[in-house]
Amino acid sequence: MKAAPLLALALALAPAVAAAEDQPPLLDHSPLREFTQGQPLTLRVTITSPTGRKIFDPKAFVRNAGTETFTPLKLIETSQRGVFQASVPKGLSFESIEYYFEAFDEDGNGPSRIASSKSPLKAKMLEPPPEPDKPAAASGAEVRKAPQVLVLRESEPKAARPLAYVLGGLGLATGGIGGFLGVKALIDSQKEPEHAAQIRATTAFYADICYGATAVLLLGGVVTYFLTEPEKAPASASFNLLPTRGGAAAVVSGRF
Repeated sequence: MKAAPLLALALALAPAVAAAEDQPPLLDHSPLREFTQGQPLTLRVTITSPTGRKIFDPKAFVRNAGTETFTPLKLIETSQRGVFQASVPKGLSFESIEYYFEAFDEDGNGPSRIASSKSPLKAKMLEPPPEPDKPAAASGAEVRKAPQVLVLRESEPKAARPLAYVLGGLGLATGGIGGFLGVKALIDSQKEPEHAAQIRATTAFYADICYGATAVLLLGGVVTYFLTEPEKAPASASFNLLPTRGGAAAVVSGRF
C-alpha cells in the first residue's frame, strides 16, 4: 500500500526531471557597439550547459549591415572554460556589421541563441583616427652639425714685378756705362790730340751699343711692369653651411 504513493510521486516528478535534462545551453554576451575600421575584430560569448553537457558546434553569424547573407564563424573555446570567441574576417571589418550567436549541446538540445537572423545585434564601424603629425625638424639650436667647408685656392700666382725692376736696373747701368765711355773719350782726346778722331769714333761705337741696350732694357722693364701684378699671398675662400631654425645659412669668406 505504501508503494503506491511513492510511485505516484515518481510519475509526477518524471516530466520535470526530463525537462531539466533537456535544457539547452545558456549564452551570455556583452553586445559590441562599435569597432575601428580595418582593425582586428573578435566576437566573444560565454556558453554553458545547465546539465553539464558539452557544447556542440557553437557558431557566430556575421554580415555587413545592409546585406542579406550571414557568414558562419566557428566559435573556439579559449583557455577560460566556457568562453568562446571567433575572429571576424578582415573583409567584413570595413563596414558596420550585424551578428548573432547559436549553440547546441552534445545531445542536440537547442539551438540556444543571442539575437537572430531576423533581429541581429549591430556594431557600428568607426573611421580610424588620423595619424599624429610628424615631429617638426629639430631646430639649429637642438642639432649642431659640423659645417661643411669648401676651400678654393689659386693654383699659381701671376708673375711678380721684380723682373721689371731688374730690367730697369740693367738699363740704367748700361746707360751709365755709355755715359762713362763718352766722358772718357773726351778726356783721352784732350790728352792725345793727334789720335782724337780715332778715339772719339771707337768710344762712340761702344757708347752707342750701351745706349741701345739701355733703351731696350728700360722699355722691357716698363712693359713688364704694366703687364704683371705685384706678388701677393694666394687667394683663398671658404664656403660654410650653418644649420638654422627651419633651414640653413650659407656663409662665404676669404681673401682675394
